This record gives sequence, C-alpha cells and structure tokens, in this order.
Amino acid sequence: MAIPADELQFPVRQRGEIREEYLDDLRAGLREMVDALGNPAFTDDEIAIATADHGEHWGRADALDAVLFMGQQRAVFMAKQQLPRTAASITLRRDYVELWDLPYLEASGGSGPVSAPCAAETTWLGSTVLGDPAAVKGRDSAGRVYQVLFSVQSPVNGDPAILTLIGITTGDGSNIGAGEVITWVENVPLLATPSGTVVTDFSGGLPAETDPDYVPRLERRIRHKPGAGNNAQMRAWSESGGKNAVGGAWVYKAAFHAGSVLVAVAQKRGSTVGPLARVPSVGTLTNVRNFLASRIPRFVRWLVLPIVTEYSDMVLSLALGAASDAGWADRQPWPTNNGATPASITVVTDQTHIRIASNTAPPSTTDDPLIMVWHRATSAFIQLNVASVASAGGGLYDIVLASAPGGITLAVGQRISPFSEQNEVIAQTIASYFDSLGAGEIIDVSSTSLDDRAGYAFRWPKPNEEEPQRAGSSLIPFLQDALGPALVDGTIAAVSPAVPTLPANPIDGPNLLVAGQIGIYPL
Repeated sequence: MAIPADELQFPVRQRGEIREEYLDDLRAGLREMVDALGNPAFTDDEIAIATADHGEHWGRADALDAVLFMGQQRAVFMAKQQLPRTAASITLRRDYVELWDLPYLEASGGSGPVSAPCAAETTWLGSTVLGDPAAVKGRDSAGRVYQVLFSVQSPVNGDPAILTLIGITTGDGSNIGAGEVITWVENVPLLATPSGTVVTDFSGGLPAETDPDYVPRLERRIRHKPGAGNNAQMRAWSESGGKNAVGGAWVYKAAFHAGSVLVAVAQKRGSTVGPLARVPSVGTLTNVRNFLASRIPRFVRWLVLPIVTEYSDMVLSLALGAASDAGWADRQPWPTNNGATPASITVVTDQTHIRIASNTAPPSTTDDPLIMVWHRATSAFIQLNVASVASAGGGLYDIVLASAPGGITLAVGQRISPFSEQNEVIAQTIASYFDSLGAGEIIDVSSTSLDDRAGYAFRWPKPNEEEPQRAGSSLIPFLQDALGPALVDGTIAAVSPAVPTLPANPIDGPNLLVAGQIGIYPL
C-alpha cells in the first residue's frame, strides 16, 4: 500500500535521479575547465562521449545511485512500519500483535440446523465446547466434522429432531448448503437413522483473519483503549469471542438499567451472498456469549443479540455512457425514472409475461429494450430477455420475455432498470456499501427524547465516528471508486428508510439497514 509523501517526513528520490544529477554536475565541471591558453579543455562532443550511457563515468554514477537508492528504500520501508495500514505482514504479525496484545483471529466453523430422523423422545447430546467428547458429531460428504451445539430431545410424535450443528472443521467450506447429508460418526443415539439433512444453509464459517481484516481491528484498538470492562473492551471481547466470524459489535451501556449492557453482533459476509449475510449464525452468537461469560463479572447483567435486518429501498440516478460496455447497453436506455419513482413489476401472468409501471415510454426504435431486474434475495441484477413491449395505457407496459429468467422468480414489486454491462460491479458495490453501515439505536436518543436513558444508552461507537447507520448519498463515492471515469456523476433520487427504525423493545435488538429493492436509471 502506498504511503502519502507528506507522512514520510523526508524526500523520496526515484531510481536514476542521483545518477543524472551526478552526470549533470560532471558535465558542468568539465565545461568550466580550461587549458594553459585559457581555451575550453573539452568540447561538447568530448563531454557527451565521456558521460554517455553505460560509460565509465555513467557506471560510477549509477553505482552510487544504486547504493543510495537501496538505503532510501530501507528508510521508506521502516517509515511504513510506523502505521498499521502500511506495515508489512511480518511487522503486523510479529510486532503489532505483541505490542497491542491483539492476536489474529482463528478460523470459524459454519453453523446451522439439521433434521435428524429418530425414534420418539430420543436424546441428542450437545455441547458449546468444541470437541467435547460427549457431544454427537457428524461428517459431511467432504469429510468435514460438525458437532451438536445444544442437547435436544426429539418430539413425542416421532418427528425428526432439529439439531443445531457447528463446524469443528473451519473455513468457508463448512458453510454447507441445504440438503447436504450429515452422517453421524460419534455418540449416535440408539434408534437414530445413520444420517441427517441440512435444513437451511450454514453460515459463519470463515478462514483465519487476514491482514486487511486485522488492520481495521488494530486501528480500533489503538483509537479506543480497552480496559476495566469499558465499551471498547466489550467490543474487543465480542470480536475475539466469535473467532473470525464477527464482522461488527456495537455496545449499548445501561440499556435496561444501571449495571446492564447490550451487545449487538453482526457477522462477516465471507462467501455468503444477499442482504441477510450479516445476520450471525447460532454458532457465532454462542461463541461470543461463551467468551463474554468467562470474563464479565457475575453481578453485571449483559445480553448478546443479533442485529435485525431492515430493508432500505433505493432509486439511483447514474450518469453513465450510452451504448457502452462501461455504461448503459442501449443507445436510449429504458425505463427511466421521473424523479424518485422507479419502474416496477405490477402484474405477473407467468414467468414470461409481466406488466410493469413506468412513467416514461420506451423509445420508438425497432430494437427491443435491454432491461434487468433487481433480485433482492441475492443483491444482484438479472438480465431479462425481452421479446416485445406493448403499451397497456396509463403508464403500464406489457412485456413478453423470450425465456424465463434464471436464478429468480419474477414477482410484483421487483424493480426494473435499463441493462448495464457493469451490473455485477454496481450490485457488488451496493452490497459492500451496506456492509459498511452499522447498527441503529435501541431507544430514542434524540434531543427531544423523553426516555431517561437517552443520555447514556446510545450506540457505541457513535455513528459519526465509525460505521454510520444512515444510508444515502454516501453510496455515490463507493460507486465512483468502483466504476472510475465511467461514472460521471450520480445522485440518490430516493431512499427509504434512510435510518434504521427503533425496535419496539430494546431486547429485540437494533436494526441494521440492508439492500432492499434497488433501481438504477440514467441521470
């Protein structure tokens, strides 16, 4: 990572600069020399030959330049080690870890529910201690090992037991999908079938912490010193307790009464797609709770809760080029938005016949428009293969598709945008932007609040310091960084809600904005 010149506190020379200065000084000195008669001792041609590239004097100058350049590079390297964001990996892992007593986080295992057929009232032994020899364990088809987290007794009617498993084997691979078969290998109850089936996708499995993940955590440690159970320490404990799965922890002191504290936890996205990726798994929450339980005094009332996702719908106006691979695919993109009103599906006859509402008419060209639909569940744009468009009057348009779209079921309310070849970049940037937001408040902390906790039960860290909770125009810089010069300008035509709403009760946990229905249109 480059370090700004004004942070180095010393000038930096490029390779060859000193060599050229040396040769320039030599040439000037030779021109000033005279013979016994007062005539120039050397002609310009002789000086040029003497200082030509790869000659004797050039070689001496280049050797001096190389030695000084290497010394300078060492100084630059040492200067970079003073800042965590520019330090080398070896410095981070050897020096900063010891200096700040902040080890890299271990890999975490995925967690999720498994349906386990068995006889009625069968007891499945679980444990929140990974590797507990008494807990039931199983393997997936790839040989990864999982453990039952909580002891469960199957229903009296003989229905399968629903078990919560967590990966003893860690990493992205432990985020197995729904339908995966788990074969029981240890402490299997009598009268249980040999295997169970994953009910919903596992999440929370991540590899060991990398330098890009470690540096922000280290900077937070430097900015806010943890100690004596303060807010910074509660956050640091929560991040460490979840191994590398915790992607955010927010502290609300005295959330219920004096001596109480609420910690809201979000999960790292990892390889999981969609707006719900930051909802922590049961395994992640359990690890955090166990870690805090071993450190917080017994007289303190504390609670660890997951964040609650709240969809935020957006309408974006982007100044992208037309008929371009870097912008809109069509020469006349359609649909377009008039103000803050997005085009959206109003009727779905079947997956190839839909009706949309648009306050602008399609261009009068012989070509069918290239359009795409936003898939909220995966935070992605999916192209629709249009066969024809016909007006149904009143700003409604019937669209016939040449084929049903893959990866999505068209439904009323989904937003339609003109197609852009940059749709994947835009969608990923929108997801990254929402991942940068933090949790909202749990009570009204405004200046007009009548809640007597408003002065101390606010979110820590404060939104104006780290991880803002408001969504809006701050998305545009994200898109400009991702699209570069292809994006000339952009605005947020509409966003709702822009700030997470308050929960009905603090014990419900704070809301966190995630990408809802998104529409993008020409500016």
